[in-house]
Amino acid sequence: MKTYSIFRVKKEIAMYYVHQGDLLHRFFSDCAEHPNDPILQKQFNYVTHSMPIDLLQEQMNVHQHHQPLISNENKHIIAQADHVPVHVNLLDRQIIFQCDMLHEAETSLFPLLQSLQPFLFVSGLNHDNYGWMSSPYYFKLDYPKQILYS
Repeated sequence: MKTYSIFRVKKEIAMYYVHQGDLLHRFFSDCAEHPNDPILQKQFNYVTHSMPIDLLQEQMNVHQHHQPLISNENKHIIAQADHVPVHVNLLDRQIIFQCDMLHEAETSLFPLLQSLQPFLFVSGLNHDNYGWMSSPYYFKLDYPKQILYS
């Protein structure tokens, strides 16, 4: 299983770094590698918003009526797409999830998150899969059909 993190990036940072996902990926990787570095933590707090964990859990409960294969235990959620689990851990400023293929999270987890926050960045841990989950509409790009996954 591959592990990914989702970050709720502040709008002004997202607008500036929309085409520089590699810099954000390296920054978030550095933050994960050096969690006790006070300068990196200050920068991390400046770049990201806190995750609305209560609102996210509420959305999961609402979504549970449409897709009853989601279980919720404290800050650990198992979302399932076609009986394939996606393990999700909710933290203060990031969501960490594990899945075999990213498509599993795209069908079960991403729609819920995109309804809550437009500027979400996905970064793979120990691998170079990263990119924006957000629609180009939110970035006011001239080419709305461009896919921003890397």
